[in-house]
Amino acid sequence: MHRRLAAALLGLATSIAAADEGAFSTPFSFAPAHAAASGPVRECGAVRLHGARAAGEPVHELSALAWDADEDRLYALSDRGYIVHLRPRFRGGRLHSVEHLATYPLLDSRGQPLPRDLRDAEGLVARRARNGRRGDTELVVAFEIAPRLMAYTPQGRPRGGQALPRELEDSHSYRGSNRQLEGLTDSADHGFVVVPERPLLDAPAGQVTLYAQDGVRWEFRPFDPPHAAMVALETMPGGDLLALERRLVNLFHPIVFVIYRVSPGAGSGAVPARELARFDNSAGWAVDNFEGLARYGDSRYLMVSDDNGSALQATILVCLDIDDARSAP
Repeated sequence: MHRRLAAALLGLATSIAAADEGAFSTPFSFAPAHAAASGPVRECGAVRLHGARAAGEPVHELSALAWDADEDRLYALSDRGYIVHLRPRFRGGRLHSVEHLATYPLLDSRGQPLPRDLRDAEGLVARRARNGRRGDTELVVAFEIAPRLMAYTPQGRPRGGQALPRELEDSHSYRGSNRQLEGLTDSADHGFVVVPERPLLDAPAGQVTLYAQDGVRWEFRPFDPPHAAMVALETMPGGDLLALERRLVNLFHPIVFVIYRVSPGAGSGAVPARELARFDNSAGWAVDNFEGLARYGDSRYLMVSDDNGSALQATILVCLDIDDARSAP
């Protein structure tokens, strides 16, 4: 999957090669010049993060985001097993630059960095990050390999495991080792909500299933069921969910990312899912391997790409403004 994506994104390498490697971030042109400004989703700036080494770790392979309003910092999770603390900067209402604050490895119970076979971190939630109190934030991480949810301090110290929906505990239930836990968010009514990258082996065909911690399951149909990979979840202020789908087939098909607004019900079953935006590289969008999505403000969200540690890809942070009223299902 990673080699196919790197090859498909070969055209991006030319546009990023001339970037100023002396800066941690530089402006990036994500939206095409003809992008519609009338839809419910509006791009509000983008930057490229450079792989500068910080605290001994290069800032690469960022797979999830979480915003801490109390600490005024953005947590970016790397699937290499570390947490990057960032601070986005805006100018004229648009994302202009990003400041690197700190980098911490995820530690095991002995205080050692997680071994390679246990550190594939893909989903992230920041709890108690908007309660007006500093110093009490807890991060919950979803791991793809050896699927599990674990709580950490923002500095990477472990705080114990969290309950995972029963169907997701057995790695043999998935369609492959790189098709396991991917998106994670927190719901006020149902606890954590998780989505695997691809449907479980016994899941309904042609459907995406979201698994809530309390046992509720929601289903909706994606843009391209045979090739859909779900890569991120986030919760909107009113309780609806945002889901990010990646469609990657081969070099001869466009790379497409789709954002949905999902309206979960009180019980299990099919739920409304409205397509809010479609980012298609054949339509001029400068897509990369987007995997992380986080709410920054009431209507603003940040989306990040995982560069897979490849020189042919880039770590792109994009600001999106999603109009709540106009995006309602």
